[in-house]
Amino acid sequence: MVFQYANKGSLHQFLSSSFRELNWKNKLKQLVDISENLIKVHEAEYVHGDFHSGNILQINILMVI
Repeated sequence: MVFQYANKGSLHQFLSSSFRELNWKNKLKQLVDISENLIKVHEAEYVHGDFHSGNILQINILMVI
């Protein structure tokens, strides 16, 4: 199993350190992003297990134009 390096850590770490600074729009955006990616996992017929905030990894993508 190969994973891309998650330079922003887990969702649990992120929420533990940033929860009070996030507004509801940011929190809902996180939930929508997780839901959309979970749909992609299911559509690709991959199997996931032990799904919790410590296993949801986040990356910071920089776009250069």
